[in-house]
Amino acid sequence: GTDFSECVLQEAAHACSAALSVFTAESAPEMWARAQGTMGWIYASKTTGDRALNTQRSISHHWQALRVLTRAQRPILWAATHIHLAEAYMLHEAPDIEMHIEQAILHCRQALQVYEASGHGLARGKCFDLLARAYGQRQEVRENVCV
Repeated sequence: GTDFSECVLQEAAHACSAALSVFTAESAPEMWARAQGTMGWIYASKTTGDRALNTQRSISHHWQALRVLTRAQRPILWAATHIHLAEAYMLHEAPDIEMHIEQAILHCRQALQVYEASGHGLARGKCFDLLARAYGQRQEVRENVCV
């Protein structure tokens, strides 16, 4: 059977789908972007199903959110979306793992610019932690290619 956390994720996905049937990028851009971001988080959190497909869906939902979020208008939400996108890219596996790690690093750096300027210490710490993991994973991939 499905475990409890998968049931909760399923309920959350239904709620987000309902929200996305009401909100549009044009009529309520921030609410739509938040629902897209939540759907991205749900797919990244899933432990059942096709992991590669779930990761790709997560990335797609976060990109959808960034269609309407701007750094100028909503810098913290924009930065948080970049962090979630970086986390999703870090879930990717072969064959394009190195490219996805580089994407994760890029998105972390974009978020970090906002968090450093705004003084969000905890968020900066999360960025640095994710960057450290990405650099470590990049090094592992490069060492494995050279073996």
